[in-house]
Amino acid sequence: MEGLEFLAMAPGSVIEEQEEVTSETADANAVTASTINGAISLSSLSNASKNDFIVKRATKVAQGLDIAIGRAGLSRQWQYYHASSYDKKKHHVLQIPLSSIDRVEKGELVYSSGTTTQQQTVVLYDKNGRWMRFTATILGDAIRAHEALSTYAFPGKRNLGYLFAFESCREEVLAANNTTPKRNINARYDPENEFSRMGLLSKDAPWSTTKINSNYSLCSSYPSVLVVPHVASEEKVGERGARLIRQTASFRSEGRLPALTWGCGHDAASLWRCSQPKVGLGSNRSPSDEFFLKSIVETAGRYVKANTMTLPPAYTRLLTGAAPDSSETDILSFLHVTTASSETTALPTLRIMDLRPKSSAMANRTQGYGYESTANYPNCHVSFYNIPNIHGVRDSYQKLNNLAQSPSNTQDVQFSASVESSSGWLTMIRCILNASWQAAAVVNFHRLPVLLHCSHGWDRTSQVAAIAQLMLDPFYRTMDGFAVLVEKDFCAFGHPFHTRSGHGERSSYGDSGGFSQRAPIFLQFLDCVWQLTNIFPTFFEFNGRYVLAISDHIYSCRFGTLLCDNERERVAAGVYERTKSLWDYLDDHRILFTNPRFHRVNKLLLPPLSCILRRVSLWSDYHLRYSPRAFLACVPKELVPFIHYEQQLDHFPEELKSLFCSSDESDALLHKSQLELEKCRCKCKQQENEILQLRQALEQMEEKHSDDLIFEKERRAFNPPNSS
Repeated sequence: MEGLEFLAMAPGSVIEEQEEVTSETADANAVTASTINGAISLSSLSNASKNDFIVKRATKVAQGLDIAIGRAGLSRQWQYYHASSYDKKKHHVLQIPLSSIDRVEKGELVYSSGTTTQQQTVVLYDKNGRWMRFTATILGDAIRAHEALSTYAFPGKRNLGYLFAFESCREEVLAANNTTPKRNINARYDPENEFSRMGLLSKDAPWSTTKINSNYSLCSSYPSVLVVPHVASEEKVGERGARLIRQTASFRSEGRLPALTWGCGHDAASLWRCSQPKVGLGSNRSPSDEFFLKSIVETAGRYVKANTMTLPPAYTRLLTGAAPDSSETDILSFLHVTTASSETTALPTLRIMDLRPKSSAMANRTQGYGYESTANYPNCHVSFYNIPNIHGVRDSYQKLNNLAQSPSNTQDVQFSASVESSSGWLTMIRCILNASWQAAAVVNFHRLPVLLHCSHGWDRTSQVAAIAQLMLDPFYRTMDGFAVLVEKDFCAFGHPFHTRSGHGERSSYGDSGGFSQRAPIFLQFLDCVWQLTNIFPTFFEFNGRYVLAISDHIYSCRFGTLLCDNERERVAAGVYERTKSLWDYLDDHRILFTNPRFHRVNKLLLPPLSCILRRVSLWSDYHLRYSPRAFLACVPKELVPFIHYEQQLDHFPEELKSLFCSSDESDALLHKSQLELEKCRCKCKQQENEILQLRQALEQMEEKHSDDLIFEKERRAFNPPNSS
């Protein structure tokens, strides 16, 4: 499906986006909407297109600029679109991927200007919170536009073949498959390579790999290769290990048994993830599940000496930021790991981090689930971290989006307070960062395993596990490593991208089915990543623009990386062989995403917890970029030439040119300073060369003068002056 092009409209028709409609909009005589590369483009046409409404194939990418952003006023967007390098003869274009359309509605719009007129409208709502209104005086035009958009934007939940990713760059993908005939050619996460990098495939490693889920029969939402304790490995103990795994999986929701996602080959420091146990109101037990967790504890006990894991209280308070008499017992005690009383049987404590509110975990018992009881799981400690579920995340994001898209200037004074109090979005970000930091701290300081889970173990668990690994492992803070991290903890471990994004589905408010399962979970994870890149920029190879570019393709369906709900579905649909990888696309423009402040000498990212939580702020580059209110000020003209990508705009796609970030000015200033420093170095080098040349010339002169003196002395010795 190359796309459709709608040429419209009746005389006097206008485009309305949000509430930012001005007289500038009425200057457009007609509207073009075309699905170019899976996107809808709105561009100005000549008078010849008035009263026309035809549907035809689009073969050329529309050129131009975003109307809404172009009207943003004296802002960074306005500065970019009105720079001297901008060709003002180009059309204005607003590109929206078809798959990002949330719903399409038609209705009537009444204008009162002396006489009352009614115009038929088609309103597009996208999943990022924007909306646009098309108007036409002819009812048939609006009906046909509504039907065409509904047909191509909503092919259905399971009609993956209609998604643009399977048509985009088809020839390039097929050519790559022919030259490199390897399964999962576009997958960045390879279990053997990644676990080998961690040192988990060595003979002395504390854990073992198993391929019992190679055909996804054990757990359809888990990867084919898992890391488990030795007692559960088929290679180590045979069928007994396979039986233990099956029985443990049967006691966990969706069969998602505890599995390692990050570890070290030389000790038991590791992160594990799973889903909630099937405890129920009857306090059900599973000897296999209890033995599985006990084996993790016993393995840790062989690598950690008893009674040597408690950090000094002053150091603990420094890290956590809690006062000595604080009531935050979980925060103060999470670094204090107790052991068994008997010295002969002393074992460390396995910390089980239940990421849900305790009330939610207890409520799930009525549905046959729940949480681990320490009476049944000795040497385990359960803590709750109050991260809301998908419904709370969705409601919070909608409130935040309503605030961001409000055109009223009366809210500017109280905007930050409204974001904090009304939406609760930043509070959720802090909860995720807090849980991630605590998990990373226990793993790093005590070299002990930590078990993470929520309800199903594929939303909040993926977020916290990935953020904790960003803090622990510097490899994941590089571009290549971040791609591996996302594909491992979100794609391979079954984060339901398709269900959470609603690809190919129209929303239906109040529906207990598809819409109730939508939530911007992955976007929330990217928000947490941006917080860390913003607070600690020297720790990350990529910049905020890299995170922003990834967020653009959560709903675009342009690449296969973020499609489907699990690895099993990706393999069945041939995603890796039939679609282009998002990471390949980003790698083609690495210069745009490289952080000039990055230093590879940085290892661990575990500052005091308060240094993170108290500096959390709104990710304005994403949440406010479509706001009708300007939020990003102009970069000083003298710094514009020093923005990296300004000098190479012709080499970047249009969607990457308009990724404006709040760090543009500081990056430009740094780039300018680096260029000036390089000029100074070149000048110093040149002066050093000149001094060296002068020194060499002086030495030659001195040598020549010395030779002349010697010659004169010898001449006088052979030819003494005549005596009188």
